[in-house]
Amino acid sequence: MNSFSRHEKIELTWTLAVSRSMRMHWARVTHSAGLFANDQGLADRLLAAATNAGERVWQLPLIDEYRDNLKSDVADFNNVGPRGGGAITAGLFLKEFAGDRPWAHLDIAGPAFTEKDTPIGPRGATGAPVYMADDERLLLEDVNSFTPPGVELQPYSPDIALQGDEVLELAGMSFETLRVPGHSPAHLAYHTEGAVFSGDLLFAGSVGRTDLPGADWDTLVESIRTLADRYPRDTIVYSGHGPETTIGAELDRNPFLAELRA
Repeated sequence: MNSFSRHEKIELTWTLAVSRSMRMHWARVTHSAGLFANDQGLADRLLAAATNAGERVWQLPLIDEYRDNLKSDVADFNNVGPRGGGAITAGLFLKEFAGDRPWAHLDIAGPAFTEKDTPIGPRGATGAPVYMADDERLLLEDVNSFTPPGVELQPYSPDIALQGDEVLELAGMSFETLRVPGHSPAHLAYHTEGAVFSGDLLFAGSVGRTDLPGADWDTLVESIRTLADRYPRDTIVYSGHGPETTIGAELDRNPFLAELRA
């Protein structure tokens, strides 16, 4: 997030998510979003906007003592803390990636889903439209066929099904979608202004797993070849995990891509 902000010369950042480790249900709050911020001026603007829109938002503290939960013996940060203070710990984790820029995070886990009909809408999801690869929509529509025993989730149909050949106009930016299967059968990447969001296809020094249902090693390698053929070597890669890299750097040094250098 910090790397992309520097690349795009973004002056402030706010993130929006339903984050398992930050579930507001743990605070027994199901009718309010949670707000974390490192800049009170930005937080006040978001709170005022929420009031004007009739949305409930509750600002939560970023308590420094909880930062101990981020310590790790094997990584820069641990991204999963104990259940107690889990929302604050996860907020502190996200804050690390904002750098010195004003940042705020809205966690919408609490009000994102209702178990029953309400005066403003039916039971189910309440928020933003869901974009998803059309060929993987079954994973969402029949979600309980893929969950562990004893876990039951609400099936949902994506609002916008993608084929991997669209141009999306979002937040004032144009995103080109590109089908890059391998980690999953219909995995998608998103390209915009000299950068590609590769998801779990390509990482700095690594690649996506192919030991999952529907994954395939040869297909994954060919998808990475597609990125390399389509975009310049200096294209920045923002992966689903880890630091930024470039297509050229991975072609030169990634130990999993030796066959692309042959």
